[in-house]
Formats: sequence, C-alpha cells, structure tokens
Amino acid sequence: MNVRILKRFLALVLIATALNGCGEQRNAMVGNPQGAVALEDIQSAIASATGYPKDALELLASPVHLRISISDGKLAQSNQMDRENAATAIVTAAEQALTSRAHFATLQVISVAIIHTVQMEGSDRDSHTEDVLEFRKGPNQRFSHHIT
Repeated sequence: MNVRILKRFLALVLIATALNGCGEQRNAMVGNPQGAVALEDIQSAIASATGYPKDALELLASPVHLRISISDGKLAQSNQMDRENAATAIVTAAEQALTSRAHFATLQVISVAIIHTVQMEGSDRDSHTEDVLEFRKGPNQRFSHHIT
C-alpha cells in the first residue's frame, strides 16, 4: 500500500475516533457516505477553480469545521500575502461548491492548511504544516479571513 494513502487513512481514522466522543451529529458527518461524496465534489471544484491538482488537496469535515490541506512547497515558501491570496481563492471555490450542500449549512469555520512537502534523500517525503489560515462565517453567511 502506498505510504501516502496509508498516512491519509490513519489520519482519517484518528480524526473519526477523536470526533466520536463529540456526539452523534459529528459522527454522522464523518461517517456519512453523502458527506464523503460531497467532499470529493468540493475538492474537484477547488481544483478546477484554482488549478491545483486534486491529489494536492485533502479535505476533512465536521458539522462546524471544514479543513482544507494543500500540499504545495512553492506556496509554503511564498510570502504571507501570497499564502493569504491562495487561501482566499481556495475558500471562495469551496464556498461556491458548498451552497448546494444542505448538510454543510452548519459550517462556521473553514481553515486552509498549507503543507510544505519536501523530498528527502533516502526516504519518501517529509512534510510539515507551514501555515494555517482561518476563515469564519460572518452575519452575511460568507467566510472571511480571521486574524487572531
């Protein structure tokens, strides 16, 4: 089995296990087959709108939080303004895809994690999270960049 696929699977199992204690509504989102299909559709919409390959994007969701991870070494090394602009474009694409998905109506936060993946000599890859940008839903029901 591909190491990357195994890591993603283990991450999903870990998140599903952590969310299991948070009530049935969260559990339903994580284990919901319609939710998985919707996440794939949102991933495709983001890839189409931004030009990123689908395999560079990973989405995880609960009823209130959508986390979008993007593996892009060049973006990770860019300045803050470039990362913010890229994250805003990703959230805008996700927002448009979310409008037709009623079970995502309770989302309050979308975070974009920029992952820096580096090819290491003698091993597959090493990666770390370079930046996480958070977007919160406002009174107008749109997500805007939140600075803490």
